[in-house]
Amino acid sequence: KMFTWNGAAMTATITTGDGQLNPDGRAFINTVAPVVTGYSGSVGVTLSYRDNLSNNATALAAQNIDAFQRTRWRNQARYHRLTVTAAGGFDHMRGADVAFKAAGVR
Repeated sequence: KMFTWNGAAMTATITTGDGQLNPDGRAFINTVAPVVTGYSGSVGVTLSYRDNLSNNATALAAQNIDAFQRTRWRNQARYHRLTVTAAGGFDHMRGADVAFKAAGVR
């Protein structure tokens, strides 16, 4: 039997677990580039963070990717979580590349 799918593409969402990017402490995130190929709609990222796993995470406002296929952030925390959303159709969605540097304590 052969089937075909028709209709509008649904929105897909990938949410990572909490990750400690800097094993020695806090990390400062500069950019997040979602790895989504063949998209025809919009791709966005929401960044959540916390310093202690027993606390609730704080979510920052969602950003759509720019002309360079990335979102820009200025956030420092011990644990980060990403939510990548693709609306309007895409071929493959793998996750995100995160640019960060180790951050100190003031």
